[in-house]
Amino acid sequence: MIPISSDTHVELRNFNRVLQAQAARHASKPVLRFLNAQCETSHAWRYEDLDAQARRIASHLLSHARRGDRVMLLFPNGAEFISAFIGCLYAGMIAVPVYAFDQQRLQKSLPLLVNVLRDSGAAVLLAPDELVQQLKMPLMSQPELAATVRLAALETACAAAPLEAIADPDPSQIAFLQYTSGSTGRPKGVMVSHGNLVDNERRIAAAFRIDASSRGVFWLPHYHDMGLIGGLLQPLYSAFESTFISPAHFARDPLSWLETISACEANLSGAPNFAYELCARDPSEERVERLQLGQWRTAFCGAEPIRAQTLQRFTDRFAPRGFNGGAFLPCYGLAEATLFVTGRFGDVAQISRAFDADALRGGVAQPAAEGADPYRAVSSGYVGAPGEVVVADPDTLAPCADGQVGEILVCTASVAQGYWENEEATRAIFQAQVAGFDGNYLRTGDLGFIADGELFVSGRRKELIILNGRNYYPQDLEATVLERTAALKPAACAAFGIERDGAEQLVVVLAVRRTDIGAEEGLAVLADAAAAVGAVHGVPVARLVLAPPRAIGKTTSGKLQRAACREQYLRGALETVLAWPAQDGAQLAAPEMVAPATPVERWLHSACCALMKRDGIGMTASLLEMGMNSIELAQLAAAIEGRFGFAPDISEVFAQPTLQALAAGIDARLQQLVATMPEQQLRELLGALDAA
Repeated sequence: MIPISSDTHVELRNFNRVLQAQAARHASKPVLRFLNAQCETSHAWRYEDLDAQARRIASHLLSHARRGDRVMLLFPNGAEFISAFIGCLYAGMIAVPVYAFDQQRLQKSLPLLVNVLRDSGAAVLLAPDELVQQLKMPLMSQPELAATVRLAALETACAAAPLEAIADPDPSQIAFLQYTSGSTGRPKGVMVSHGNLVDNERRIAAAFRIDASSRGVFWLPHYHDMGLIGGLLQPLYSAFESTFISPAHFARDPLSWLETISACEANLSGAPNFAYELCARDPSEERVERLQLGQWRTAFCGAEPIRAQTLQRFTDRFAPRGFNGGAFLPCYGLAEATLFVTGRFGDVAQISRAFDADALRGGVAQPAAEGADPYRAVSSGYVGAPGEVVVADPDTLAPCADGQVGEILVCTASVAQGYWENEEATRAIFQAQVAGFDGNYLRTGDLGFIADGELFVSGRRKELIILNGRNYYPQDLEATVLERTAALKPAACAAFGIERDGAEQLVVVLAVRRTDIGAEEGLAVLADAAAAVGAVHGVPVARLVLAPPRAIGKTTSGKLQRAACREQYLRGALETVLAWPAQDGAQLAAPEMVAPATPVERWLHSACCALMKRDGIGMTASLLEMGMNSIELAQLAAAIEGRFGFAPDISEVFAQPTLQALAAGIDARLQQLVATMPEQQLRELLGALDAA
């Protein structure tokens, strides 16, 4: 690792120089290794190979565009993405990594892609050849994009002559735009400069105690700030070897993450809270018994609320396999601060404290008294140098006293330059002035407090919803619900997250003008709207409430008062006309319990009951209504693939989320395979199905 002293920090003023310095020092060192679905190495980058490939890509990009132009990167997780990203930096262009484009749901994904293309003004879209061919017709048929965007295939770019002189940008120059995921309105591209990136990597290396002996394992999406900056770029910055499995691999089989850590003898890894929860609850005792986790010394956790109960469950489950709870490193960060802001090591007893829940709701953090309702909050680390992280009154921006809840504001060299071509939002979010402190502060929109120099995050003032580590904008979810409930004459819609059973869940309140809605009609429309949210956004609705028009208030400027609606819901004070699923737990129109009839249905029913840990699942009942989330659906798809050799399209499962429909799809695929399947193999398959 290059020591980042004050002198070398000046010299390494951009990420290109960091890469060149590390490539010169560790040319033949393997640094990034990617595993396929069978956990075999599909590709490994050494510094010299990655440098050569990135130079070829940079050369090709410069034949299509100029330095400073934006290049959209559309890649799945894997070796190709990082070579394309570094190629953009070498060319002096601005990388625009976006969500993992779903080729199976082109029509649903395309509007989001077009929104980012338009907002960023990208001159080039770089992607694998297959995806370029698929996008050519829908994108080039739009005149404004056809005239401004060049489609470039990675395979062609990799054949170009390497660029001799790579760009040497000023620290203030933009390295990439980190777009907030999922917005169907105007997206916001966070402008991360080379100086921001180098500073944040330096902070991560110091806080995570990274050194020459570090070995990482990661599965986070490459386009996500934690997966990109903490997962891909930190190993390149600090010159340690890391191994990557895909997010889909983790979703299908969460325990594979820990198995990879064990097999690679990795000592550095991490994920959002939900990933630790999934592993802690995994029932596979035999696989857990084979894990060796004693070498894992940095287990970071961030990107969503961190729960002490989850960390304790994980510790209890894996301590017999060598895991040390002192390896936990809860973190606080956000894309607008590049990634990392604060963090600290410690086991659950060290990093969490019990506060009085009632007092905390009133805006004051005080230790829980004997017999009081306790809320166990997890520390996100020490606030660092004076003035780097402050908590202030959200309305006046006057600093709060210790223990007083307010908005978290940040002023460090990692704070990004603002939002791309959005001066109004940049002024409002990135240029706040805090009384008694110099400089511009980033308004995070998160609520928290400082106690004994440690930062505790207590909630979100902004209305972003975080489910399974992914960000969802309430207006996107609301738009889908409004579209599917037009028959009810909706007046307003409010989506928000609540915590239930140690996890964040989605609640949607729909205010309607109609007063003649029968229970059967209302439940049918609400169930359809919930299914649409699952199909479009990949997230289940825990509860959808029908309310009178006055239930959702608006400000004088016409903005929805989602926070007030959420507070009413949590207090049980929300006036309700109808709720889905019904309060008594009844499903829509009380569907009859249809038993499995065929061998495929019987196997599928057994697998689903085991996965959801419940009996009595009817073949025609909606899996989404019963609370199955996208992670569980991915795990069900993996089980189907393991049994039959092929996996269903998850988007189809969301569109028709019943076991009967899923079984029919499997039967149809099996019929196609029967003609080519050896008779003995067919008998074994049918015998296994009958046994199930």
